Amino acid sequence: MRGTVLMLAVTVAAVGVVGCLLPQETPLTPAGAVDAPALLKQRCAICHSLDRVNKARFDRAQWERTIALMERRGARLNDAERAALIAQLAAGAAGP
Repeated sequence: MRGTVLMLAVTVAAVGVVGCLLPQETPLTPAGAVDAPALLKQRCAICHSLDRVNKARFDRAQWERTIALMERRGARLNDAERAALIAQLAAGAAGP
């Protein structure tokens, strides 16, 4: 029984990590720009609560370093997504 529970926990964790690493479609606004709040929910909230993100009162440079660290850990962002996400976070508008 204990082995089954452990195996289930490992499987769930692995699925979550793989979900962070898989390429995903960029969420766009109706005007065609990167939808940063939707991107935050799609890519970041897989591993982090939005509450945690909202509590991090970082400046732009700190967000740039944080996003770079997350990318080294496996987060996938293209240049437009990275720029939109950093601008959104630096403005202090992570969202609900």
